[in-house]
Amino acid sequence: MAEDFEVEGAMPEESSNRTFIIAAVGLGALILLSTACVFLYALVLAPRQRASRDAQQTSVALQNIQSAQTMTQQAQPATAAPSATPTRTATPTLPPTATSTEVVVIATATNTVIVPTSTTPTLSSLTATAAAQQTAAAAITRTATPPATALPATGFGDQAGLPGLALAGSALIIVILLARRLRSTSTR
Repeated sequence: MAEDFEVEGAMPEESSNRTFIIAAVGLGALILLSTACVFLYALVLAPRQRASRDAQQTSVALQNIQSAQTMTQQAQPATAAPSATPTRTATPTLPPTATSTEVVVIATATNTVIVPTSTTPTLSSLTATAAAQQTAAAAITRTATPPATALPATGFGDQAGLPGLALAGSALIIVILLARRLRSTSTR
């Protein structure tokens, strides 16, 4: 039976694996393209977005200031009404006479209690309304913009950063190329 089968020549050569080379080049190009996009975002787009957000916050603050000034100007005529309280006229006083008196200064520990006098001014209804509106506007402004420190610090990018990501991508490309090289040399 062995005589029925004849070997007619050498084994066929291994064909070059062009599909693998194209896939490896494609993956490398994809990694380079994604790295370029990350750099583009970090260096161009993110600063523009930050500047736009800052400009918007500034315009909102200016609008709030302008509306507060308008409300204050509207409230001032109501509070600037002349009062009917009589004013006190100054009475002339005689100049003090100079006497020579010996003064002795002795340092003593004293407990001084300052009692604040609180006089609550009466506000007109327009002034009270303007104050309430300003307080409400300030509360809305404070709650509308979260602080930048409230962002979470999780994920791979926060721990390894962009250089670590580039290093990991390069390492994977090297592993792919080495595996291909080892595979092609072991079959010969």
